[in-house]
Amino acid sequence: MHACTAQVDSVYIATEGAEIKKGDTLFTLVDDLYESKVLALNAQIKLAETRLAESRKLASVNAGSKYDVESYEAQIDELQANLKQAEYNLHACAVTSFQDGYVAQNRLRAGMRSVQFPLRPIMTIVD
Repeated sequence: MHACTAQVDSVYIATEGAEIKKGDTLFTLVDDLYESKVLALNAQIKLAETRLAESRKLASVNAGSKYDVESYEAQIDELQANLKQAEYNLHACAVTSFQDGYVAQNRLRAGMRSVQFPLRPIMTIVD
């Protein structure tokens, strides 16, 4: 995920020894920040597309510059790349199991802060 720390929203596998299947949701992180980023980028893309259409119309009658058209095209490309990253971060707020197995150790509770730190896992899964 983009952030180094995130607040845990819900824990779906709360008991140690619980069996899990590949793809089961283990826990979710608060996604408000990522959801708002996706909404903001969609709004920026919509505005840039409107400005691009206006610039193309002006350029077609020699009342605007080709530079403005190219600038808005590049801006849209950049915003769409940022949107793809924001959507990935939003999707990553739901953490799923990568294998079948069981939870050997679970330190995670709703409301805790999840920090990426390899020496102290928040949940240990054994296959």
